[in-house]
Amino acid sequence: MDLTNVSKKLVDTAFLKDTIHQIQKDFTAIGINVSLHSSDLNELELDLSIILQSLSPENFMQLAYVVDIGENKTREWMHSGGELSKYTHLIIQREALKVFLRKEFASRSL
Repeated sequence: MDLTNVSKKLVDTAFLKDTIHQIQKDFTAIGINVSLHSSDLNELELDLSIILQSLSPENFMQLAYVVDIGENKTREWMHSGGELSKYTHLIIQREALKVFLRKEFASRSL
């Protein structure tokens, strides 16, 4: 799957809204209710970075698991300086991919 195509879809307001909903759903799965009302990708990245800063290490790892960012990738990110904007980008990309795949497979008839 080419993530470039998924990234391009994030400029679509409806797709971005679905991605935000998926992010909120995954936070809820780890017991954290977040309310994101971002109107564009830059705002979403900023809002998500602020939320990530407040997470405990345990919640951070739980979120990585639920979002499906591998533990190795998370540890690699942590050991490389842990620039939050890079991890925020990983989360948004993974959540957008989930939305894309759900829509792709829902549109196919069995």
